[in-house]
Amino acid sequence: CNAQRIEGSSIYDLFDKVGIKYGESQRGIKYILCGGKNELLARIEISESLYNEKSQYTLNPCIMDSALQSVIGFSVYNEDKSSSLKLPFMIDRVKVYGKCPKEVWAYVTASEGSDKVSVRLCDDNGTEYVEMFGVYYRTFSGSDETEAHQELQTDSHSVVEAHGQQTDDDNSERLYGLTLNLLKDIFSKVLKFPKEELEEDVLFEKYGIDSILIMNLNDYLEEKFGNISKTLLFEYQNLKDLTWYFIDNYRDKVCELTNENSADTKLSAPIQKESESKSLRVMLNDSNEICDDEIAVIGLSGKYAKADSVEEYWNNIKNGVDCISEIPQSRWDYKKYFNPDKDNQGTTYTKWGGFLNNVDGFEPLFFNISPRDAVIMDPQERLFMECAYSTLEDAGYTRKELGYAPGSEVRRNVGVYVGVMNEEYHLYAAQEQNKGNIKVLSGNISQVANRFSYFCDFHGPSLSLDTMCSSSLVAIHLACQAIKNGDCEMAIAGGVNVMVHPNKYFVLASGKFASTNGKCMSFGEGGDGYVPGEGVGAVLLKSKKQAVADGDHIYGIIRGSSVNHGGKTNGYTVPNPHAQESVISRAIKQSGVNPRAISYIEAHGTGTSLGDPIEITALSRAFGKYTNDKHFCKIGSVKSNIGHCESAAGIAGITKILLQMKYKKLVPSLHSAQLNPNIDFENSPFVVEHEYENWKRPIVNENGTEKQYPLIAGVSAFGAGGTNAHIIIEEYSDDFVSDKTDSNSEQIILLSARKEKQLNQMVDNLAKWLSSYEAENVSLQSIAYTLQVGRESLDERLAFVVGSRDELKDALEKYKHGSGSFYRATVKDSSAVIDLDDEDMQAVVKKWYDSGKYSKIAKLWVDGSQINWSSFYGENKPQRVSLPTYPFAEERYWISKEAIDLDTMVDSNKLSYIHPLIHKNVSDFFEQKYVSEFDGSESVFADHIVNNKKTLPAVCYLEMVRAAFAEAMNIGEQDCPFEFKDVAWLNPLTVNGGQQKVYTVLTAVNDSAAKFEIFENADENKLLHSRGTISKQSGEDNPICKITEITEKCNAQRIEG
Repeated sequence: CNAQRIEGSSIYDLFDKVGIKYGESQRGIKYILCGGKNELLARIEISESLYNEKSQYTLNPCIMDSALQSVIGFSVYNEDKSSSLKLPFMIDRVKVYGKCPKEVWAYVTASEGSDKVSVRLCDDNGTEYVEMFGVYYRTFSGSDETEAHQELQTDSHSVVEAHGQQTDDDNSERLYGLTLNLLKDIFSKVLKFPKEELEEDVLFEKYGIDSILIMNLNDYLEEKFGNISKTLLFEYQNLKDLTWYFIDNYRDKVCELTNENSADTKLSAPIQKESESKSLRVMLNDSNEICDDEIAVIGLSGKYAKADSVEEYWNNIKNGVDCISEIPQSRWDYKKYFNPDKDNQGTTYTKWGGFLNNVDGFEPLFFNISPRDAVIMDPQERLFMECAYSTLEDAGYTRKELGYAPGSEVRRNVGVYVGVMNEEYHLYAAQEQNKGNIKVLSGNISQVANRFSYFCDFHGPSLSLDTMCSSSLVAIHLACQAIKNGDCEMAIAGGVNVMVHPNKYFVLASGKFASTNGKCMSFGEGGDGYVPGEGVGAVLLKSKKQAVADGDHIYGIIRGSSVNHGGKTNGYTVPNPHAQESVISRAIKQSGVNPRAISYIEAHGTGTSLGDPIEITALSRAFGKYTNDKHFCKIGSVKSNIGHCESAAGIAGITKILLQMKYKKLVPSLHSAQLNPNIDFENSPFVVEHEYENWKRPIVNENGTEKQYPLIAGVSAFGAGGTNAHIIIEEYSDDFVSDKTDSNSEQIILLSARKEKQLNQMVDNLAKWLSSYEAENVSLQSIAYTLQVGRESLDERLAFVVGSRDELKDALEKYKHGSGSFYRATVKDSSAVIDLDDEDMQAVVKKWYDSGKYSKIAKLWVDGSQINWSSFYGENKPQRVSLPTYPFAEERYWISKEAIDLDTMVDSNKLSYIHPLIHKNVSDFFEQKYVSEFDGSESVFADHIVNNKKTLPAVCYLEMVRAAFAEAMNIGEQDCPFEFKDVAWLNPLTVNGGQQKVYTVLTAVNDSAAKFEIFENADENKLLHSRGTISKQSGEDNPICKITEITEKCNAQRIEG
C-alpha cells in the first residue's frame, strides 16, 4: 500500500480554514493512515480526564465525531485539501456493542462512486465497539465546488435566455425577476434546497440560513458580485429584499450577470429610495417631528470604575486608563467559582469587571431613611439617590427651587427617569431563607426612580425602565419627550448598574457573553465578548430656551433622539442593522443636523465579532444617505475603559461626550490598535480614535462655500433584547455676558453639612477646585451665588466674607488650621435663630446687604436663619456654575457577611439530570418525551464551532436517543447491543445565547424498538434535527476487526499538513 500519514494537527487546521472549529474536547484524531482512495485508518485518542468527564456516555461524542471527521483523509489523499470537505447527514445502520475505550482505531471504507462510507471502531486487539454502515456525506465546501460554480454560471445564462424574449414594458420587473432567479440558483446550490421551493418573502431562518451555511453563501455571493458586507444576510432576511439590494447597489454587475443592458435599466427603471433623491435641506427639514426648542443639559454627575466623580472619570479616560480589575474580595470570593475553562460546569471563566468603589456606602439619614431600611434597599436605589442629588447641586439648584416657580408657591412638574436592569441584591435573602433564616431585601426597581421623586417632592413622571443595555439612553429620550410634550418642565434622567451577586457571572459564562481576557476590545481584532461594568450617572434636563433665560450652566444641547426595536432577526440576541440604521437616521432627521458635520460617535461598541461590524454597517448606511465622504468622523467606545455598564452604558457615553465638549478634546478608545478585519473602515465615514487630541470644529464645503459647524456628536445604545436608541448632542456656545474677573465687592461664601466631618471635606474640595482649570474663568460672585441659592442649608454651617478668589483660597486654608476669619455654628445648638418671614426683618437684612454689612448676614445664617438670597440680586442674577457637590458619608449598609458565604450556594454540578444530554422526563399518557435545555456552555457545543455558530455534533443525537431509550426501557449500559436504522440528520442544532430547549420523542414500534425524533419548538414551528429507529438487540459477541493486518498494510510515511 502506497499510503500517506496525515497528522491530526494538520487535519484540524484544514477544518479551521473552512469555518469548522473544533475545541480540545472534540479533537480526537491523532493521525490518519490513508491506504488508498477507498480505505483509511484513523488513530483516535482522548485524555483520561476528558474520557472520565463523559463517563455517563456510551457513545462518547469526541470518539464518535472524530471517527466521522476522519473521512477528510480521502480528500487529502486525493490532493484536494481545499475543497472536498464533507459533512455526514444520514446513516443506514449503527450497531453499538459497548462503550469504546479512550484509545481506538477507526477503520473507514468508502463505496466506489458514492458519498457513502462505513466506519468500524475497535481497540488495539481488534475488538469492535461500534459499527456504522452506510454513512452518507454531502459537500460542505469541497470537490463539487468548482462544478457547482460552473453549474451556477450555466443556469444563470439559461435564465437569461428564458427571459430574453420578454418585452421591455417593465424593465425593472424583468431585471428583478432575472436577479431573483440568479439568487435562487445560488441559494439552491449552497443550501441543497429545491429551487422551486424557495419563496421570495420567506425569512431565511426557515431555510436554516442561520446555521452552518451563512459563510458559504457569502463566499458564493462575493464570487459573483465582488466585495460584499459580511453582515449582508443579517441586513436582508428574505430573497425579495436581497434581490432589490443587489439591484440598488450592484446594478452594473447584476446586468452583466443577467445579460441585461445597464443603461436601459437605469433609464427605464431607476431604483432609488425617495429620500435619496431629495436635497440635504429637504431631507433634514421635511419632518414635522423637528422641535423648535432643544433640550439643554444643565446638571451632570456620575461614578464609574475607579472614579468617584465625573472629574476623576475624565482624568481616567483622557489618560487612556484601563479601569478593569478582578472581582473585589469585598463582593465575594471569586476564586471559589473561577475556572478559565469555558466549558467547565458550575464555574465561571471570567473574573473581571469595572467596579465602583464603596458600593456598600450610604448616608441614610441625609435622605431621612432609617439605617434598618438602608440595609434592605437595593444598592442601586441608594447610589442613584446620591447621584441624582449631586446632579441637582451641580446645576446649582435645591429641591425646593427646582420644584417651585421662582418667587412663588406654584409647583413645577419635575420628572425622574432611570434605566436599571439588574436585580440581584435580594438573592442573598433567598439564600438565607433557603437555610431557614428569614431575611428581607428589596428587589423592586420601580423604587429607584420613585424614592427620589418622593424625597424631593417632585410631582412629574417617575419611571424606572429596563430595556437592558439601552436603558439609560431610552430614559433620557423619554425625559426629553416629556419636556417637549409638557409632561414636565425639567427632568432628572440617567441609569445605574451594579453587580453584587455571583449569579451575574454565572449568567455571562453560561452564554459565553464575557470576554476571555478581561478586555473590552471595541472595534479591535480578537474581541470575543464584553467585560461587565458598574456605573451610576444622571443629567438634569431643561428646555434650552428656559435654561438660557435662567442663566444656567449648560453642558450641551440634545438636538434629537430616537428609540425603536429591531423586531424579528436571525436570533433573539442578534442585532438588526436595519433597525439600528433607522434609529440613527430618525435621530439625525429630528435634529436637523447635517451628518457631515457630526465629528464624533460614541458607539455601543461592546467588542464582539458580530455586534461591532453590524453597528458600523448601520452607521455607515445612515450617514451614506447624506454624504459619500469618508473618514471625517472619529468613533470610540468608553466600554474599552470601564467595561459595559449595561443599564448605565448610555449615560456613561453621554457623560464622555459632554466632557469632551467641555474640554474640546477627544480621548483614546483602547484595545483596538489592530482593527476588527470584518469591519470595512476604509469605505466608511469613521476613524477609530486612538489619541488624546484637540477636538476641532469641522469645516464643511456646502455648495462651494466653507462653513464651520459646532462640535456635534452622536451616541448609540442597543439593548440585547432589541431596543435601540440614538441621541444627537451639540456643544453650547456660551453667549452669557458675565464678569469673569472678580470685582472689589465682597461676597458671602456658604458651606453646610449634616456632620462636621462632611463639612471639613467640603472645605477641602472647594479649595482644591479653586486651583483647577475649571475655576479659572469663574467669578467670585457666581461662586457665591451658586452656593447661596443652589445648596440646602444643613445643621453644620460655615461662612466666609471675602473680596477675591485668592482671599477665599487663603481663608479656606487658614480654617483648616484653625485660624483666620470665619463664621461657624451648629444650628441645633443655637438659640440665635431669627424669624425672617417678617417683612420688616426682611427689609432690614436687604438693607444690610445693600450697605455691605455682610458679616451680620453671615452670622445670622450660620446661627440658623433661612435667608432669601435670590432677593439680593434683583433681575440681573449671576450665572450658576458647576461646583463640588455634597460629600456623602460612606457608612456601610449591607447584608451580613454570613449571608454572602458562597459555600451555601447551590452547586450547579449537583443538579440532577438523567444524562448530560437528556435532562428531564416530560412524558405523558400519549407519548414518551424528554426535554433538554442547552445554553452553549457545554463542551459539545463550545468545542464544535461551525461558521461561528456553536453547533451540536450530529453524533450526539445518537447518544441522546440511546440515553432516552435506556431510561424508558429501564436498561443499563451493559445491556448492549443497540441498533440504529435509517438515521437522518436534518437541521443543525445551534445555540446563540440564552437557553435552547430540545425535545426527544420515542414512539414504540414493538416491545424492543422505537422510532425517534429530536426537534425544537413543540408547536407548528417545529424544527426537526434528527429522526430514525432504535432497537435493543439480543446479546452477541463483539465482532473482531483484523486491525493488525490493516495497520501493517498502511505502514505509512509521514506527510506534514
